[in-house]
Amino acid sequence: MATKTYNAGFLSLLNGSTAWASDNVYAILVNSTGQAAFNRTHNTYSQVSANELTPAGGGYSRIDVGGKAVEAQPTANDVRYNCSDVSFGSDVTIDASGGMIIFVKGDNADPQASDPLLFAWDLPDPASSTNGTFTVRVPNGIVVVSDAA
Repeated sequence: MATKTYNAGFLSLLNGSTAWASDNVYAILVNSTGQAAFNRTHNTYSQVSANELTPAGGGYSRIDVGGKAVEAQPTANDVRYNCSDVSFGSDVTIDASGGMIIFVKGDNADPQASDPLLFAWDLPDPASSTNGTFTVRVPNGIVVVSDAA
Protein backbone atom coordinates (compact mmCIF):
# COMPACT_ATOMS: atom_id res chain seq x y z
CA MET A 1 0.00 0.00 0.00
CA ALA A 2 1.26 3.42 -0.87
CA THR A 3 1.44 6.01 1.88
CA LYS A 4 -0.15 9.37 1.26
CA THR A 5 0.97 12.09 3.61
CA TYR A 6 -0.99 15.05 4.81
CA ASN A 7 1.44 17.96 4.55
CA ALA A 8 0.89 19.39 8.02
CA GLY A 9 0.82 15.94 9.63
CA PHE A 10 4.05 14.79 8.01
CA LEU A 11 5.74 18.05 8.96
CA SER A 12 4.63 17.51 12.57
CA LEU A 13 6.30 14.07 12.54
CA LEU A 14 9.53 15.41 11.10
CA ASN A 15 9.78 18.50 13.31
CA GLY A 16 8.95 16.57 16.48
CA SER A 17 5.65 18.24 17.38
CA THR A 18 4.11 14.78 16.95
CA ALA A 19 6.05 12.05 18.73
CA TRP A 20 4.98 8.98 16.73
CA ALA A 21 6.20 6.42 19.27
CA SER A 22 4.54 8.02 22.31
CA ASP A 23 1.64 10.24 21.21
CA ASN A 24 -1.88 8.86 20.97
CA VAL A 25 -2.71 7.89 17.41
CA TYR A 26 -5.79 6.10 16.20
CA ALA A 27 -6.85 4.72 12.85
CA ILE A 28 -10.13 5.17 11.02
CA LEU A 29 -11.50 3.69 7.81
CA VAL A 30 -13.05 5.80 5.10
CA ASN A 31 -15.06 4.58 2.12
CA SER A 32 -13.99 4.72 -1.52
CA THR A 33 -15.41 8.25 -1.82
CA GLY A 34 -13.04 9.34 0.94
CA GLN A 35 -10.21 7.58 -0.85
CA ALA A 36 -10.96 9.47 -4.05
CA ALA A 37 -11.25 12.77 -2.15
CA PHE A 38 -7.77 12.59 -0.56
CA ASN A 39 -6.14 16.01 -0.43
CA ARG A 40 -2.63 16.58 0.98
CA THR A 41 -3.65 20.00 2.26
CA HIS A 42 -6.33 18.60 4.57
CA ASN A 43 -5.28 19.15 8.16
CA THR A 44 -8.00 17.92 10.49
CA TYR A 45 -10.46 15.10 11.07
CA SER A 46 -13.35 17.42 10.19
CA GLN A 47 -12.14 17.37 6.57
CA VAL A 48 -12.50 13.56 6.26
CA SER A 49 -15.21 12.74 8.80
CA ALA A 50 -18.07 12.65 6.27
CA ASN A 51 -16.46 9.64 4.58
CA GLU A 52 -15.65 7.58 7.69
CA LEU A 53 -17.38 4.23 7.95
CA THR A 54 -20.17 4.31 10.50
CA PRO A 55 -18.70 3.08 13.81
CA ALA A 56 -22.03 1.82 15.08
CA GLY A 57 -22.79 -0.24 11.98
CA GLY A 58 -21.16 -3.24 10.43
CA GLY A 59 -19.05 -4.10 13.49
CA TYR A 60 -16.40 -1.48 12.63
CA SER A 61 -14.68 0.42 15.41
CA ARG A 62 -11.91 2.98 15.41
CA ILE A 63 -8.71 1.58 16.83
CA ASP A 64 -5.88 2.93 18.94
CA VAL A 65 -2.69 2.18 17.04
CA GLY A 66 -0.30 -0.05 18.98
CA GLY A 67 3.35 -0.98 18.63
CA LYS A 68 4.36 2.44 17.34
CA ALA A 69 8.10 2.89 16.84
CA VAL A 70 10.55 4.96 14.86
CA GLU A 71 13.27 2.61 13.66
CA ALA A 72 16.58 3.32 11.93
CA GLN A 73 17.37 0.84 9.18
CA PRO A 74 21.13 1.39 8.65
CA THR A 75 21.50 -1.21 5.91
CA ALA A 76 18.77 0.48 3.90
CA ASN A 77 19.70 4.09 4.77
CA ASP A 78 16.21 4.87 5.96
CA VAL A 79 14.06 5.54 8.99
CA ARG A 80 10.70 3.79 9.32
CA TYR A 81 7.63 4.94 11.17
CA ASN A 82 6.15 1.60 12.09
CA CYS A 83 3.24 0.11 14.04
CA SER A 84 1.52 -3.18 14.70
CA ASP A 85 -1.05 -4.55 12.27
CA VAL A 86 -4.35 -2.71 12.73
CA SER A 87 -7.49 -4.77 13.32
CA PHE A 88 -10.83 -2.98 13.11
CA GLY A 89 -12.90 -5.76 14.64
CA SER A 90 -14.14 -9.28 14.08
CA ASP A 91 -17.63 -8.55 12.73
CA VAL A 92 -16.81 -5.85 10.16
CA THR A 93 -18.73 -5.16 6.97
CA ILE A 94 -17.07 -2.71 4.56
CA ASP A 95 -17.53 -1.66 0.94
CA ALA A 96 -15.84 -3.87 -1.64
CA SER A 97 -14.66 -0.93 -3.74
CA GLY A 98 -11.69 -0.03 -1.59
CA GLY A 99 -11.25 2.79 0.83
CA MET A 100 -8.51 4.18 3.01
CA ILE A 101 -7.06 3.84 6.48
CA ILE A 102 -6.25 7.25 7.97
CA PHE A 103 -4.01 7.83 10.97
CA VAL A 104 -5.15 10.66 13.24
CA LYS A 105 -3.40 12.15 16.29
CA GLY A 106 -5.74 12.62 19.24
CA ASP A 107 -6.44 11.92 22.88
CA ASN A 108 -8.75 8.96 22.28
CA ALA A 109 -10.46 6.94 19.58
CA ASP A 110 -13.38 9.37 19.47
CA PRO A 111 -12.12 11.89 16.91
CA GLN A 112 -12.56 15.57 17.54
CA ALA A 113 -13.06 17.94 14.59
CA SER A 114 -9.67 19.58 15.21
CA ASP A 115 -7.62 16.35 15.55
CA PRO A 116 -4.72 16.46 13.06
CA LEU A 117 -4.42 14.04 10.15
CA LEU A 118 -1.02 12.33 9.80
CA PHE A 119 -1.13 10.02 6.78
CA ALA A 120 -3.26 7.56 4.89
CA TRP A 121 -3.01 4.27 3.03
CA ASP A 122 -5.17 3.28 0.11
CA LEU A 123 -6.79 -0.09 0.63
CA PRO A 124 -6.74 -2.47 -2.32
CA ASP A 125 -9.72 -2.63 -4.62
CA PRO A 126 -11.54 -4.77 -3.72
CA ALA A 127 -11.13 -4.47 0.03
CA SER A 128 -14.16 -6.08 1.49
CA SER A 129 -15.37 -7.83 4.57
CA THR A 130 -18.84 -9.11 5.34
CA ASN A 131 -19.30 -9.85 9.03
CA GLY A 132 -15.65 -10.89 9.28
CA THR A 133 -12.32 -9.83 10.71
CA PHE A 134 -10.78 -6.86 8.94
CA THR A 135 -7.08 -6.32 9.63
CA VAL A 136 -4.70 -4.01 7.79
CA ARG A 137 -1.22 -5.53 7.77
CA VAL A 138 1.80 -3.27 8.29
CA PRO A 139 4.74 -5.40 7.13
CA ASN A 140 7.33 -2.73 6.24
CA GLY A 141 6.41 0.42 8.11
CA ILE A 142 3.91 3.11 7.33
CA VAL A 143 6.23 5.90 6.31
CA VAL A 144 9.83 5.42 5.23
CA VAL A 145 12.16 8.41 5.07
CA SER A 146 15.11 7.47 2.86
CA ASP A 147 18.54 8.88 2.18
CA ALA A 148 19.49 8.27 -1.43
CA ALA A 149 23.22 8.79 -0.72
